[in-house]
Amino acid sequence: MGVWSSRPRAEGVRGQESDNGSARFLSRRARGRVENKLKDLGGYLPLYKAVVRGDWNEARKFLDEDPEALIAKITIASETALHIAVGTGKDLEFVEKLIRRMSPEDLALTDQNGETALSVAAVVGNIRAAKLLVNIHWK
Repeated sequence: MGVWSSRPRAEGVRGQESDNGSARFLSRRARGRVENKLKDLGGYLPLYKAVVRGDWNEARKFLDEDPEALIAKITIASETALHIAVGTGKDLEFVEKLIRRMSPEDLALTDQNGETALSVAAVVGNIRAAKLLVNIHWK
């Protein structure tokens, strides 16, 4: 049934009809929010790729041009470059170089699930990065 059906609408809550037309409208709206977030994140794609590859020279260039990118949420899951670097478990030197540029408050940043870089290191079993984060944090 469409919007013009003879079925009664839910009172007081506009746009929450249970027919397929309104469900499509709501999912389109949610999809629009995701698409906007992806557009915003697109500017960080070169940084993301550099982090995944462990390419410090490219990452450093990006961070030198945009210092705020160090603490920016660069994925749809609101992860920072440090979250990604720790999660790959590849290059401890890369992680260390990121950490050197960060404040203790920056190290405590969380992703959309409330995970810090330290908790990501623990989840993926990156013990060397976890030790580095703990030692840096407590100095």
